[in-house]
Amino acid sequence: MSMEAASDNAQREAPLMLSQLIDQLSPPPEPSPVPWLPQTWGWAVLAAILALVLLWFALRRWKRWRSNTYRREALRELDRRLAQGEGLPAVADILRRTALAAWPRDQVAALRGEAWIAFLDRHFPTPQHGRFNGPLGIALINAPYRPGHDSEALDQLAALARHWIQHHTTNRQPSAIDHHQATTIKQPPATISNHQEQRQ
Repeated sequence: MSMEAASDNAQREAPLMLSQLIDQLSPPPEPSPVPWLPQTWGWAVLAAILALVLLWFALRRWKRWRSNTYRREALRELDRRLAQGEGLPAVADILRRTALAAWPRDQVAALRGEAWIAFLDRHFPTPQHGRFNGPLGIALINAPYRPGHDSEALDQLAALARHWIQHHTTNRQPSAIDHHQATTIKQPPATISNHQEQRQ
């Protein structure tokens, strides 16, 4: 055997270095991707229930928004007519039309005077903003017959009308207190005399 052959055999039989061993290793298999879909029926049922609940809330919110369309239109109409200087008659007209949009016509159209004021208060759930029973109610009743108006009364009545349009309820039943308010609303002497003159 020649010296060169012996040297080659020695190199082949020499132990491999650590880096060489690492290079010869096969790469580890990649993990399978995590699936987006649940792996058990329990999670699938829970996801379906959650989707139905979200859909129910979205549908309910949409129905509520749609059912309040007349409120938004009434507020826009009120602001427009007040900007045009129509005053108290515009407030009285918008309140009447809003009520006709929310209740059957036979429950609203015949209401006049104290009965109309009591109806507005009966369906007003936020008394902290005031009531129509009182001086503002008198101004509202007389609005169609008095073209002139007090600017302070107009501002207060317009603010009260906005709150009523936004927050009135349509499912509240009449109470004894409301009936008492309808029969005890006070009118100033000038208003009473005007009604007597009209009757004569």
